[in-house]
Amino acid sequence: MKTYHKLIALVFLGVLFSGCNEINDGVESSFKEDACLVNDKTKTEKKNGKAYTVNFFMETSGSMNGFMSKKGTEFQKDIWALINLLDGNYPSGLSLFQVEAKGEPIKSSTMSDFRDKLNVGDFNIAQSTDIPEILDSILLKTNDNQVSIFVSDLIFAPSSGTNASLLQISSDIYKRFSNKKYASVIYQFKSKFYNSKSKIVSESSPYYVWMIGPEEGLKTVAAQLRSALPSDYNEVTFGVSSDQPKYTILPHVDEAVNAIPVLCQNNQLYYCYGAFDDSEGSKIILNIALNLDDLSKNDREPASLMANFSNIGTDAKIKLESITPLPVLKNTEDQKLAKRISATHFLKMEVDQIYNEVATLEMNFKAKRQDWISDSNLDVDDYQRNKTLGLSKMIAGLEKAYGSPSNGLLFKAPFKILITKNDL
Repeated sequence: MKTYHKLIALVFLGVLFSGCNEINDGVESSFKEDACLVNDKTKTEKKNGKAYTVNFFMETSGSMNGFMSKKGTEFQKDIWALINLLDGNYPSGLSLFQVEAKGEPIKSSTMSDFRDKLNVGDFNIAQSTDIPEILDSILLKTNDNQVSIFVSDLIFAPSSGTNASLLQISSDIYKRFSNKKYASVIYQFKSKFYNSKSKIVSESSPYYVWMIGPEEGLKTVAAQLRSALPSDYNEVTFGVSSDQPKYTILPHVDEAVNAIPVLCQNNQLYYCYGAFDDSEGSKIILNIALNLDDLSKNDREPASLMANFSNIGTDAKIKLESITPLPVLKNTEDQKLAKRISATHFLKMEVDQIYNEVATLEMNFKAKRQDWISDSNLDVDDYQRNKTLGLSKMIAGLEKAYGSPSNGLLFKAPFKILITKNDL
């Protein structure tokens, strides 16, 4: 019986697309007659196969020394885990460097020497830190085949004029990234921090792992690092684009009594409901599985997704019920659908007021600065080591350099659902 209904829905889609009114023209730009997407982003894209090398830079100003205590800190554990993972993936393409301060040469290091100094805080200590100047040294060693990783607390302490330089740091950062040649990913981690007498200063002092490089190289290295990241961290990206999420309707979570899900045979996913009959009920519940792995960790948190959900251009009324991590699915087909796209999230919404013969639902998420950035910022020195001096100003420089992504939206193209009425 279900097969018969699907055939009826497919016949209806054929009739729908045979017309030439404005609604049909809009549908034709997004959906094919076989209920598949015109621009199918769900297919696995071939990687460019390019080999990248990695430069790993440790900033060693005096403010960093408290992370490297003989008592052991999360910093020592997590940084070594990242280096170990990189060494496994780039056995002949990983270079370790110590960065002291402006005017000081970058010093290369072996794995064993780096580990010994990391474990006891025995790096040469710089007395001043100028973040833009350090970035100059890092950018000189970054190219189309290399990704650079910069570890720092981003404490801004230039040799002179700290207050004036802090006012200028947004412009300084903008200048270095305005050509958009390289993308950036910044992770914020936290660790215990000790003073010179091995007394605890902070239980949770922020530090940063800043990745810089060509976008594809950055995505490749970031994907490899994910398994070694600590469980709790923050993340922000610049110049990293996301085309469209992989997605599918999960038709069996709430079985529709007033519409029939229509399968795209090409990739065995659902984007359409056909034979929608509002005499059986004006509302339809949509359950959608999404793969949001392309987004930063903070952008894909459910609370952020709910707050920034966008349905501009939709031909019906949408009431967003929830966005959650993918739950355990009971139905076998739903399980296979979610697995097919490696779904990470589950979106439930109620659709109502479908007045036309066709409703195209277009959904996306707004790109907003995450709260953790301002929450971590302080514009004066924080001797308790719980905040980062000038962080918001540095981020503002990057935001100006890269501009707002995708017209203020996280994905270049929205994910779309088609609902059609059967009036045969």
